[in-house]
Amino acid sequence: MGNGDRFKLYLTNTLDFTQIEGQDEIFTSGLSEEAQKAGEVKREKPILVMMGNPPYSRSSSNIIKEGSGFSLFYESYKKNVRKEEKNIQPLSDDYIKFVAFAHYKIQQSGRGIIGIITNNSYLDGLIHRDIRRKFLEDFDEIYILNLHGNAKRKEKAPDGGKDENVFNIQQGVAIILLVKK
Repeated sequence: MGNGDRFKLYLTNTLDFTQIEGQDEIFTSGLSEEAQKAGEVKREKPILVMMGNPPYSRSSSNIIKEGSGFSLFYESYKKNVRKEEKNIQPLSDDYIKFVAFAHYKIQQSGRGIIGIITNNSYLDGLIHRDIRRKFLEDFDEIYILNLHGNAKRKEKAPDGGKDENVFNIQQGVAIILLVKK
């Protein structure tokens, strides 16, 4: 990096592609500039590493604009949903959208790494079969650490005791590392 160059780390809502207009106030102008630079990266630049802990929100307010390359890629996660599987709302969860965006950007780059901690429902959910299939097709190495902890499933720890979540949430979690060489 030369003088004036910054480390290319952006704090942004990955799923927000709206343009933020510049503001005159000191704080908002800095945020606006950060959002603008992050938007350029999301739309135009190759990304080799995606990491995060996206929110788990079945009632997502992040709308994916139809017709974009990302939206077509995201829709591929729903390709083989069966007619009898009427409730596909979990596929609209923010964490699924984030995983799809990361997957899409790594596919664009042709190589890269995704490292995220997420809701673990995609590991064995019936409607999540396309996500698992796409991972197998597109990545050379897949590492998953299922931390379990789903209070609703009433899972047991290996010793037979209560399976407690590492976070103070009811949903089980997993750490996934996807590598495309």
